[in-house]
Amino acid sequence: MGLVLSGSSTLLRLALVATLVGGCASAGVAVTGQSSKDQTWNGSQSETAISVANFQAKSVLAIAFNDGTNANGKIQYTAITRTVEAGATLMGWAYSEDHGASWHYGGAVSTTSQWPVLWGDPAITSSQRDQKYVFMSNLAVPASKMPAAGATGYMGPYIGGACIARSTDGGKTFSLHQCVHDNFVFYDGGSMTSTTSGDIYAAYVAPDSDRIDVWHAPGEGAQFVKLANPFPGCSMISHPRLRVGYPAISLGGPDPSLFVAAQIQSCNTGVLGDGPGAFGQVIINRFHNGQWGTPRVASNPALVYPEVTLSDRKLRTGPQFSFDVGAPSSNGNDHIRMLVTRRDSKSNRLYVEGSFCRFDLSTGCSPAAEWGSTPGYYSYQGDQFNPNVRSFPGLFTIPPAWAGTFISRDKAPSSNTVIIRRGALAVLPNGSRIMVAFTLTDQGLVCPDNRGYWGDYDDLQFIGFVMDTTTAQFLRAFTDSSAGCIERTQYESRHVHVRAVTFP
Repeated sequence: MGLVLSGSSTLLRLALVATLVGGCASAGVAVTGQSSKDQTWNGSQSETAISVANFQAKSVLAIAFNDGTNANGKIQYTAITRTVEAGATLMGWAYSEDHGASWHYGGAVSTTSQWPVLWGDPAITSSQRDQKYVFMSNLAVPASKMPAAGATGYMGPYIGGACIARSTDGGKTFSLHQCVHDNFVFYDGGSMTSTTSGDIYAAYVAPDSDRIDVWHAPGEGAQFVKLANPFPGCSMISHPRLRVGYPAISLGGPDPSLFVAAQIQSCNTGVLGDGPGAFGQVIINRFHNGQWGTPRVASNPALVYPEVTLSDRKLRTGPQFSFDVGAPSSNGNDHIRMLVTRRDSKSNRLYVEGSFCRFDLSTGCSPAAEWGSTPGYYSYQGDQFNPNVRSFPGLFTIPPAWAGTFISRDKAPSSNTVIIRRGALAVLPNGSRIMVAFTLTDQGLVCPDNRGYWGDYDDLQFIGFVMDTTTAQFLRAFTDSSAGCIERTQYESRHVHVRAVTFP
């Protein structure tokens, strides 16, 4: 990696780098597929979403994933297709009660006669008001769209909403709480968040109508109701991402604000506060005091689900943006920080680029090329993609922290392996931005099915503090094939499991 450092601030930057991102790569801990005796060993688990809950004076971490452990025996694979029968569920999870040192398989949520298939794309959140409540979402097939002989091949024509399960023990057990839909249109993706007032939010993209649907439950036991369209006049093309932030009084406090972001196909001229927008740009809006504000352009045009070319196989990807809301730097106006994936026109490689926005979105967002792997600032080889961003907003005298991670091929750009890099989205006292990314995990073999699917996205979460310190600690959960790639067919590959690693 080549880091561009210039001017009198070089020593200050290097000192900050050593403080923020020092450390060695870790193999992490197996969440599923821990051994051949593990019930998850012969199935596949992919894509991750993480929740953190305090239950009975103990921290409970839960990771939701697409779970092919047994799917209730209701999915039959051949070399070229699959058949999904009523009763199939991919709504699986695992949990840890020792801060991620070990993991227990929780099982998979059962289907109902009205919603006979639960079909992945996990999202999860704990209630910030009462953390014994954890909510987990999956896409779902309603009975009205389920063929009697089973659904075959691509599941898009059959999916007609999403189902939300609820835990009352911090994420150790789950049961279905409510299924949501809008006239059973096709939903894709999923994101969830919550507030200290007990509001629970879930969001999905409705690809056939090019919109983002955001659902709100005003309490842990309440039913979800769909909010107004956050992006009227825009055709949306990617999964959404939800986050909650708490404004200062000067920015409209004390009520929490919900933020939703997604990529656009197009917008009518004048819809956005920053202009009409361009294909792939991430736009963001704020829900505060019961109403949506003006959407803003939050990034340069980002790639939409790019395909990554490996040595002898393709890797399919999902949403190429992530953001969080946290403490601003001393220079202000960067409460919201985002990473997106772009393509360099000269080298044709994928790279990660940053941007930032004011909390109230009263003005447009600004680029931050120094956060990520942007050509001209960093000299990486190969592709960098699938970024994640999380923040710890600070607490009393404990300083805030911003973490970013992304997948990279820079150590072996011509291979079938990837690593995960991590760093801090930092702002120096002189106002300049920097993120130096060190290796979080070493080489990992990519084992996609013949479509290129290996898990389209993964998650990053703040989970507390390093023991006996005030250093913020984060958990990155990811798809893992370290057990080897012994089978690849059209809709299935093995081994595909979940692994997690903690860091500051």
